Amino acid sequence: MKRGFTLLELSFVLVVVGLLIGSITISFTLIENAQIKRTITEWAQYEQAYNKFRDTYDYDPGDIPASTNAFGSGEKYGNGDGDVKDASGSSYPYAEPYLFWRQLHLAGLIEKEYTCNGLCLKQWDGQYFYDTWATLAPFPAGITVPKAPLPNTVFNIRDWRYEARDKMALSIGLVGKNNNGAVGPKVAAALDTKMDDGYPRTGKLYTVHQSCSSLATQNRCFTNYSSCYPTSTSEYDFTYDDHHNCYMQYILDETFQ
Repeated sequence: MKRGFTLLELSFVLVVVGLLIGSITISFTLIENAQIKRTITEWAQYEQAYNKFRDTYDYDPGDIPASTNAFGSGEKYGNGDGDVKDASGSSYPYAEPYLFWRQLHLAGLIEKEYTCNGLCLKQWDGQYFYDTWATLAPFPAGITVPKAPLPNTVFNIRDWRYEARDKMALSIGLVGKNNNGAVGPKVAAALDTKMDDGYPRTGKLYTVHQSCSSLATQNRCFTNYSSCYPTSTSEYDFTYDDHHNCYMQYILDETFQ
């Protein structure tokens, strides 16, 4: 006759399973915390590089014009208009947010060289890079823009205006798009608390909803929102943490109009 497991044996198995689950959870938490710490460190390094570039050349990286000949005649340059972007319909051929990273390297301020991979010739409409106005260009992580430590994310630069504020923002977006949610509310809150004031609307770290749909039921990054944007009473909302709808922008330079 076959003997079944005793209560003691079953209890032992359950304890072992619980310990294994607990250790896996702890491991994931440790990995995520390390990724958050590295993201903060790299954000700070890029901010320092940006400030040194401004001090040296009196232009933003990516926007410096060819008339300066700062990096030789064979390099691509921006148009020197004070914005790191290429607006829709612009006749100027280079997407300056890609040049931003290349010129930081050429100035000796970041180690890795970003080649633009041909995408410096893409048009920029304020959110995306296009071959034509109907085709979204890819965002090659680690080739055209820096790969960020958090999973499936890149660092990108965006000249972004909201609430009559002119912001040069170093942001985190998903690989494939510039203006896209990259992290869930818990990671966003951890980044904001460690880097800034812990609130999505105030301070130097500004968070918006990437997608404005289904915020009431499944896609919310913070409370008390106004469409995609936080209000003065917004707080990070952990209800839907598995939805990575938090698009975070760290303000490098800001002017109130």
